[in-house]
Amino acid sequence: MINRLCAFAVLACLSFAATAEIPLTDFTKHSLFSTVRISPDGRYFAATAPVKGKDNLVVIERATMKPTMNLGMRAFEEVGEFTWVTNERLIFRTQRKFGSLDRPLPTGDLYAVDYNGHNQVQLLGCAENSVCIEFGIDIVDILRDEPGSIIATQFKGGGKANASKINIRSGKAINVGST
Repeated sequence: MINRLCAFAVLACLSFAATAEIPLTDFTKHSLFSTVRISPDGRYFAATAPVKGKDNLVVIERATMKPTMNLGMRAFEEVGEFTWVTNERLIFRTQRKFGSLDRPLPTGDLYAVDYNGHNQVQLLGCAENSVCIEFGIDIVDILRDEPGSIIATQFKGGGKANASKINIRSGKAINVGST
């Protein structure tokens, strides 16, 4: 019995010594992706990925694991929240960091883009080269019975809000209510 116990202890020590040491950098490096979402048909996945200190929107075809899009935004902006609206089209919000360690703030802009980076259109938000931090956008509904349309609410200063039905291809919006 003692011989078996000693043999077990020797084997345990040898197997412990044979394992490779895990580098500390494995625990401290940043993730390659965050916020991963799979397309409704499962063909693609989209994720935010840090590129030069900003989050880009990346789409990868699952069958080949090859990227179909790597979308970055203009200076000081990055991709924020995003979701698939159809099998091949996403909507996303932009956000802005005001310091390297600051939590990003939404810009008030909402865009749509195809899985391959084509046909990008601004759906809601501010004019080009301006930032409207006081705006907020909520996606109220993705209209599954009307593919390519969403209902979104844009909040402006003073407690005012507009709800719009938006075509995610053309960007055409129809006001459906306001406060």
